[in-house]
Amino acid sequence: MTFPEPIQLMMLEMQVAANERSRRAVLADPVKHKATLHFPENARMRWLYYGNIASRGKRYRYCYSTGRNLAGYFLGWREVVNLKTGMGERDMISASKRRKTVSDQALQRHKAHKARLAKGKDSK
Repeated sequence: MTFPEPIQLMMLEMQVAANERSRRAVLADPVKHKATLHFPENARMRWLYYGNIASRGKRYRYCYSTGRNLAGYFLGWREVVNLKTGMGERDMISASKRRKTVSDQALQRHKAHKARLAKGKDSK
């Protein structure tokens, strides 16, 4: 369903205003908002991952960002994608001032998941 152009423009303006409010909140208190998904305007959002483990009808990736978010932190997270629908979600979000910390954490989570699969605890 598509909306008329004036309504689309109004919705876009509302989204831009909400994003700007969020950005101001992050800049006002970076520690409180360290896991924010807002990045500086000139930043290239790039992330790497360990995994692609398929288990129980889902694909698991343990990811981390290579650039800092607006609060100045590197992010790490788990991405779970349903193989039937292709829909995914992110959870287990962590933040650190050092890229190596989130990279090592992603690798550690990946190895732990593989170990659970090897023991047969996570497979179906």
